[in-house]
Amino acid sequence: MVFIVAISSSLDVVAIEIDMGSKLDINHELKTVGWSNVVSGLLGGYTGSYIFGQTIFTCRSKTNSRVVGVCVILAELAIVAVPVSVMSYVPRFFLAATLFFVALDLMLEWLVLAHRKMCAREWAVSFLAINLVSLDVGMLIGVGVAVVNFMLSNVQVRGVNPRVGSSFELQTLTKNAVLTRTRGAIAHFEFRGYLFFGSVVQILEGVQKGVYVRKSANATADERQSFLP
Repeated sequence: MVFIVAISSSLDVVAIEIDMGSKLDINHELKTVGWSNVVSGLLGGYTGSYIFGQTIFTCRSKTNSRVVGVCVILAELAIVAVPVSVMSYVPRFFLAATLFFVALDLMLEWLVLAHRKMCAREWAVSFLAINLVSLDVGMLIGVGVAVVNFMLSNVQVRGVNPRVGSSFELQTLTKNAVLTRTRGAIAHFEFRGYLFFGSVVQILEGVQKGVYVRKSANATADERQSFLP
């Protein structure tokens, strides 16, 4: 149960952060969930986490303030204190409409409009896999396709580009003469992309082609092999 709550709480916080479009202090949010579960356990309650649907509904309705939290606390205390079933007096259509609104909004955003946030191939494969197979297997297939697509796209990008080094700083005549004389011995490279096992070899080959070290005539065979070509 601890493992399930920990994983679900992490996913809930990240999902709320993505939906809100603003940066959250994930450590602070997880500490809040942890201490809440400690207090709930000491008082004989159940484990729990953020209610994702209620949080999203509150943010979408532009009522994201502490007043909403206070109202929820008072309402839950009233439900416990009142001897009658309060939920039996709440109209069923209101609860159904709220759940339908949250479900429709999430499905529209994460199944249809998600193509704006990800590659078209990843979105198409994930969408078809989730609808044709199942949710969990479709998510695994989508993650696998995203990993392969990331590797292929970054391997094709040239990770290192040799450039001519230049300086816009004013130098004295002596320093300018030294820089002009040693300009050929200075190699300037521009790196871009992600550094992983698929691009390291390409970067090393690019640096070796752009750098030349003069071999010493008195060097041994092992020392000569250590020089870059």
